[in-house]
Amino acid sequence: MWGWGLSWLDLGLPSGFYVVSTLGYHRYFTHGAFTAARPLRIALAITGGLASQSPVIGW
Repeated sequence: MWGWGLSWLDLGLPSGFYVVSTLGYHRYFTHGAFTAARPLRIALAITGGLASQSPVIGW
């Protein structure tokens, strides 16, 4: 599959979305591990919600 149907982009996009939607969502809303500007907070809340990570209020 590597030469004709799978590329680095196919591996990088899901990995990037995983980091943003799960790790960023959890680390920010649960632990407050970093400070984020308002647009990033909104983006994390939206992507985490789309990834079925339960509502932001639950975190």
